[in-house]
Amino acid sequence: MKALTFALVLCGLAAALASGPASAADDYVVHTFKCPDLTHVRLNWTNKISANPDFPVAKEYENLRHSAKFKESAVSVSDNTVRCLYVLGDTVFQAPYVYKVHRKILGCTGQPGKEMKCNLKKD
Repeated sequence: MKALTFALVLCGLAAALASGPASAADDYVVHTFKCPDLTHVRLNWTNKISANPDFPVAKEYENLRHSAKFKESAVSVSDNTVRCLYVLGDTVFQAPYVYKVHRKILGCTGQPGKEMKCNLKKD
């Protein structure tokens, strides 16, 4: 009886070792977020240059589309967001794009670059 019990324990141990230990990678999925090099934004200027008098914006400049180049990326684990930041030419105008991630962000690498690899909780 002892020999049979010992054989069953050895078989169980051999099966456990053959399957390998559970990997931490089994607890998350990897997703790559990519910020495009260039995007387009629209600016709506107010109809004033100063408080007095009012100067209307020329019609051809209303809601004008501008190109914005990638500047940097960032990840907020606490807010569960990924951000791509763009700038308009040689100006101080910035255009952030913030994506609310639907799975819990565990951690990311690659920021402030255009491509971020993130470990997301499996749900």
